[in-house]
Amino acid sequence: MNAVVPDTSPAFSFEKELLSGKEYAQYLRLVAKTYGITVQENCQVTKINKSNDSYQIDSSLGLYQAKYLIVATGEFQNPDTTGIQGAELAMHYGHVEHFYVTSDKPFIIIGGNESACDALTHLAYLGNEVHLFTDCFGAKEDNPDPSISLSPITKERLKYIQSDPKYHIHIKEGKKARKIELIKQIYHVTFEDGSCTNSHHKPILATGFRNCCHLIDGIDLFDYDAQQLPKVNEKDESTVQDNCFLIGPSLRQGQTIFCYIYKFHQRFLPVIAEMAKRENWTLNPEEVAFSRQIKCIWRTYLVARSTVIVRSEWPIYGTIRESFLKELL
Repeated sequence: MNAVVPDTSPAFSFEKELLSGKEYAQYLRLVAKTYGITVQENCQVTKINKSNDSYQIDSSLGLYQAKYLIVATGEFQNPDTTGIQGAELAMHYGHVEHFYVTSDKPFIIIGGNESACDALTHLAYLGNEVHLFTDCFGAKEDNPDPSISLSPITKERLKYIQSDPKYHIHIKEGKKARKIELIKQIYHVTFEDGSCTNSHHKPILATGFRNCCHLIDGIDLFDYDAQQLPKVNEKDESTVQDNCFLIGPSLRQGQTIFCYIYKFHQRFLPVIAEMAKRENWTLNPEEVAFSRQIKCIWRTYLVARSTVIVRSEWPIYGTIRESFLKELL
């Protein structure tokens, strides 16, 4: 479901279901090369202004102009530590390179959902004692959306370590961390209810991420809601700037959360279709059909999750282009 163009499949190409970040980046580079797309790497956008109907984009590599702006700045590089005094003393999940560590001292994890469970299970597998403090873990949610509840594979991993007494894990719910202190080389965490805990290791924060749109200087590209998420209309267009569209994990449409690759790329087509309409472009019917197929597969996935059915017969998206195969070999 993470393919972005027809006739390709990252899983089939790399012969594995779960790709690393570097492997998926290689897949995207091959897509860009095949379609002749120019990607300017190591380019930092510092400011965006607007003159008449043209966006003026200042970057570390010079000035660019564009009629349309698609904001895909993501969230992973901007950890959410709001509400926790002394959060800089901890280590956010997004900054952890790996969990291949062992210690006779317990580890502390603060947060919930997929990232918290990932840290918990990896550390526990290696024989570490792990304490998880969470306001809402996500393990008991019955919503089939993986943005709200734990995914089936994560629930399976969690049940495995919970059922085996050789793993030493402790999960305490209803806990909101408010303060972290380092006193005599011991990390002290204070929670909203007044209770405390401590650890010899830096606490791991699995508290999620925040959008990065507002970090770019210049005009305000978006208005924001109470959760500091960018506001968009039904076309994923900014409510304050024309021809400025949002894609990625910060996107919301109604109650739908588009925070996974296979979820938010189903919104590529509406954005492209709207731009095509405004510019009188003719879209490739095969590309349009593929995008709609992805949307249907995503809906099937939700139905499968809600009925506790895991299907393995979902179609692979065609065959790999010969150029892709040669590059990967």
